[in-house]
Amino acid sequence: MNFSVDHHLLLRQNERVPFAQTPNGRRALKPRYLIIHYTAGRSFETSVQWFRNSDAKASAHLVVGRKGEVMQMQAFDKTCWHAGVSRWKNLSGMNNYAIGIEVDNAGILQKNAAGKWHAWFGGSYKAEDVLLAKHRLGGDVQGWHVYTPEQVELVTGIATALHVRYQFEDILGHEDISWPRKTDPGPAFPLQNIKAKILGRR
Repeated sequence: MNFSVDHHLLLRQNERVPFAQTPNGRRALKPRYLIIHYTAGRSFETSVQWFRNSDAKASAHLVVGRKGEVMQMQAFDKTCWHAGVSRWKNLSGMNNYAIGIEVDNAGILQKNAAGKWHAWFGGSYKAEDVLLAKHRLGGDVQGWHVYTPEQVELVTGIATALHVRYQFEDILGHEDISWPRKTDPGPAFPLQNIKAKILGRR
């Protein structure tokens, strides 16, 4: 994936990715961190639509779909409301310090009485789309919606381009800054591998 950043906008093969402005955010931002989330939503399209709604009180700089879609929703030098109540080291309110990427994924899945996996919003999922695992920060074994190879490749390429431009101090999951309130991107996402590729092993 050939991604780059120009004037705080994401380019893919030297062309701007689609942009849909969110009304939620817009304070000045000097990014120090990158934070990865899952949407816990129905689809890429519904997540983009939700972040465009001022009633959502939530937003992200980028949304990454399951089939390779990418939507930018805020310039990288402006804040978004993706972190909520959050803390990392001596910082609180990580919206003021971080770029947020939301990856289309249903998150935690439950098995019903018929043995079928479903999300909180009712969507059903095949067994091969579910990872049974404990979260690295704690808790019991749960079902987690798997990410697609396209998503992992996209996030890796995008995060690499963003790091070249902004020289992040770290790449974190929402789980790292808001545990146990938030569990994303969860054990199905190879966050530590991506971090090692981009930042090097520490």
